[in-house]
Amino acid sequence: MKTCRRKWFVQWVAAFVSIVLFGTYLGSLSMNTLTVSAICCRKDGFDKSRYTLTGNVAQDVATIAKSQAGRTCSDFGYSGVDYGAWCDEYVADCLENAGCDDSIVAHGGTVADFEKKMRKRGAVVVSSPQPGDLLFFSWSHVEIVTRVEGGTVYCAGGNNQGKTYPGGRCAGERNAQSVAKSMGGSIRLYLRPNYKGVNPNPPKWAKVTLDHYAWMAGETLTFNLSSEGGVAYTVGIDTENADGGRTRIDTHDTRDTSYSRSFNNPGKYSCYITTYNEYGLADSERIYFEVYDKKPENVSVSL
Repeated sequence: MKTCRRKWFVQWVAAFVSIVLFGTYLGSLSMNTLTVSAICCRKDGFDKSRYTLTGNVAQDVATIAKSQAGRTCSDFGYSGVDYGAWCDEYVADCLENAGCDDSIVAHGGTVADFEKKMRKRGAVVVSSPQPGDLLFFSWSHVEIVTRVEGGTVYCAGGNNQGKTYPGGRCAGERNAQSVAKSMGGSIRLYLRPNYKGVNPNPPKWAKVTLDHYAWMAGETLTFNLSSEGGVAYTVGIDTENADGGRTRIDTHDTRDTSYSRSFNNPGKYSCYITTYNEYGLADSERIYFEVYDKKPENVSVSL
């Protein structure tokens, strides 16, 4: 009799412990459901005073991506599991702010999930990136191509300054290869969203010229802008560094066919333009010029 009671008691205790543990498990699920919210669309958290839409959706996506430089996760209102996984949502919100709807852009999930959802909406892998394309670094990060110049790809995105983690910042436009290197990885692929209005007639060419290529400091230079099929221009001006690199000093958007400015610092400079219409864009060749603080002496020309 005592043996039966003992067995009954042991079975009762085991059942009680199982119920308690199961209840604790359910409670933890409930807590997670309440405290962990999925990253969601925050396109209205963007500072829209920083950019102007042109109607060229791909270019507008690139412009929006780099316009939010310095802003943080909380500035946009993103929230989630760790406040760090918001690079794909930032990309999706850039597309939405440029006018893309849910037939083109997807939200939610990991970076890998985001890629799969974008492909289902018509995005395709491309080998020659253009502004507005999505750039995937390994499997954990994605940004937007902002420009391609001389074979160098530049990009911008969200949560790309890890020093402030958790939270992250928008670092603005950067060299894509340097981003990949800083992550200890590489560029995995470029994905072009299914932008509407694809047309076989994007701008065919762009050209920028100067009257001459040697100037005095303080003189006003007028860059002449021309294209076939373009409706607007982005002018990029760099200093040519002694180590062979370049430093961007001016970016100017205009619908005029000229752009004037002066240079107070002597040195070597270069300029190129991108022209675009609602269907695409075209880059010009880069031109080079020099600014002097005094007139050169002993100038000679030989054949």
